[in-house]
Amino acid sequence: KAIMGEEERQVALEKRKTEENNLRRSVDVVLNTEEGRALFTYLFRICGYNKSSIVVNQATGKIETESTTYNEARRMVYIQLRRKASSTLLPAVENAAEFGEGNEEEKNG
Repeated sequence: KAIMGEEERQVALEKRKTEENNLRRSVDVVLNTEEGRALFTYLFRICGYNKSSIVVNQATGKIETESTTYNEARRMVYIQLRRKASSTLLPAVENAAEFGEGNEEEKNG
């Protein structure tokens, strides 16, 4: 691959910034809807955001690295989305997830 010149780097940087801003706006648009908050609440729960990723083998007391890695990768899905969201919109989602509020379909399975 050819080495990028300064102008090309600036264009690429501006493109990344625009994409990042568009993604942040998209996440906020979703979080401003009841359905979007329900989706983020669901993701919070299934990604295990508020739980430890570490899995300990009950018989040996040793950390199970594969299970721990899997859990941490799952948590990172929510963390990456969370980083895109406006901090003013997250408390409603995360409080609902923490304190058992949420849609009835999720509760009823």
